Amino acid sequence: MKNEVFNNTIGNPYGFNYPNLTKAQKTEIVSSLFEQLVIFDSITITTNRVNFALTFLISCLGINTVERLLDTGYIKIMIWSPMIFSGTGKFIDDKTLDHSVIYGQPPIAAGRLSDEDLDPERNIEFALSNFLINKDRKRIFSKIALKNYIVPNGMEFSTGSAELILNTTTVHLN
Repeated sequence: MKNEVFNNTIGNPYGFNYPNLTKAQKTEIVSSLFEQLVIFDSITITTNRVNFALTFLISCLGINTVERLLDTGYIKIMIWSPMIFSGTGKFIDDKTLDHSVIYGQPPIAAGRLSDEDLDPERNIEFALSNFLINKDRKRIFSKIALKNYIVPNGMEFSTGSAELILNTTTVHLN
């Protein structure tokens, strides 16, 4: 029996930029990752549209180590696509928030990343663009990495979650 773990601690899967991590935070993330590698057969690491997770792994471990971890199946990368939004209002000219625009709207809405953001090749390319790596090396790495990418049906998950929350809220309010 194979045991796997889900890891969403390398950055924010909902993030649209790279976080500024301290040296201590980086050390903690890498330590946690290696602890998981000792305990579990494989780790599925979530990443976002800018692929901070892969960029982080390559910068901390090196491209050869990350390639070996991917090639052996020890790590997989999941582009986290489900999104749930809530409305708070609309800023008006005087910088105040007009809450009235959300009246009559559901408290949450479901969504997902765009098709372009969900393209694993583009996602890998985005991460590799942060490093000075020759084109052939990028191609070899990408080929191996692509085999270990997961792209869930984000709209299905977020819609189901939103419906569950809305239905639960409706039951408790009645």
